[in-house]
Amino acid sequence: MSSRLYRVPPTLFVCTKRIFATVLLVGLLVSVSGCVGQLGAGQHTPTTAGEHTPTPENSFPCVPDNSIQTAIVTKIVDGDTVWVRIDGKFYKVRYIGMNTPEIGEAGADAATALNSSLVMGKTVQLYKDTSETDKYGRLLRYVVVDGNFVNYELVKQGVAESGTWEPDTACDDYLKSAFFQ
Repeated sequence: MSSRLYRVPPTLFVCTKRIFATVLLVGLLVSVSGCVGQLGAGQHTPTTAGEHTPTPENSFPCVPDNSIQTAIVTKIVDGDTVWVRIDGKFYKVRYIGMNTPEIGEAGADAATALNSSLVMGKTVQLYKDTSETDKYGRLLRYVVVDGNFVNYELVKQGVAESGTWEPDTACDDYLKSAFFQ
């Protein structure tokens, strides 16, 4: 699933960027409004893979609070894939809802460097959407570190593009809105 980043030159966004951002924000607010009362209730962060304790860290309304794991990032593969350690076992994790250039493609080094600066060696919370793994056996997860939604930050910084990969779509609209931030 190779994808290149195609960004419209900023000069073309002079008039339309605010319109698109407003439309996306209104859509996001409408879709989130039904969930606002649920935030804070039922959110958990494990201290180990099996233990869950309530936490305010997950302040991203789209991120599901099911099957949350705490892990330590041990290796950066590229801009959207890392190795983590959970309870002494190692797993390859692919970020959900966004894609970065593959190694050797334009922009891959920048994506890998930003990913590394965000998560390398840090304790992260991994949030499952619908799927456990992809066809390559990688865990599919939304990643939060130090209160930052990593998937979103990579899109916001322009090193990743958001996309839809069914059935893991809980944060599609939120990630698409990062492009306009």
